[in-house]
Amino acid sequence: SDTDEENDINAVMKCLPDNSAPLIEFANVSQGILLLLMLKQHLKNLCGFSDTKIQKYSPSESAKVYDKAINRKAGIHFHPKQTLDFLRSDMANSRLTEDVKRNIVKQYLDFKLLMEHLDPDEEEEDGEVSASTNARNKAITSLLGGGSPRNNAAETEEDESDGEDRGGGTSGSLRRSKRNSDSTELAAQMNESVDVMDVIAICCPKYKDRPQIARVVQKTSNGFSVQWMAGSYSGSWTEAKRRDGRKLVPWVDTIKESDIIYKKIALTSANKLTNKVVQTLRSLYATKDGTSS
Repeated sequence: SDTDEENDINAVMKCLPDNSAPLIEFANVSQGILLLLMLKQHLKNLCGFSDTKIQKYSPSESAKVYDKAINRKAGIHFHPKQTLDFLRSDMANSRLTEDVKRNIVKQYLDFKLLMEHLDPDEEEEDGEVSASTNARNKAITSLLGGGSPRNNAAETEEDESDGEDRGGGTSGSLRRSKRNSDSTELAAQMNESVDVMDVIAICCPKYKDRPQIARVVQKTSNGFSVQWMAGSYSGSWTEAKRRDGRKLVPWVDTIKESDIIYKKIALTSANKLTNKVVQTLRSLYATKDGTSS
């Protein structure tokens, strides 16, 4: 709330040293970070990107995945007002008034809030997407001075539109076409045979941690014996060791083919899931959990 924010500012103000040199140094150094932040927001707004869309980029994906036209918006100009105002103020040679000090302290608190909520991947895994996203966007908007929504305002994570989606009335049909294509691709993928050494995703309803990934060791009369793997949606995957604890993975030795929800997972060179697989698994687990509840 505004009251809490004011209390935070007052608390930091009481800790400021009499010597204003460190405060001026912080204000000077922070302008470089602030300018980069404004440039990032400008490019996002110009090209119609959101942070979620940027996070889906993976250097390990084929270049063709990202080979699509970008429709730049008209009438959006880069105008770093805060930085220009700071340069005009000649703060290094000016006397620091209480108002100037409060503005610097508020900027520090906004930077602190932004740094605490900077990793969307970790937030999603902890189930705090909404709160963290709102906190991050609030900090960015505040740092940008509440500028014009057309130029600098922070976008919400729900803004998933590509440039072509914003261009006209075909966006709905494009999205439907993509969903149909994904469904067809998943159906074909699940018709694949399972071979030894394949990496697969499994759904064990009693084991709530997601995702559940394993490597097939051998085929059995009732299904498959597997070697469980430990990792996360955003992290790398390695063989799970029993000494790591029973909570790490389900530790069932054999599974039925009906337990498999995704076959033939191709990990990246860093042993991570690709962004496309991550999105598919999240959707599959959400559907399974919704059906079982």
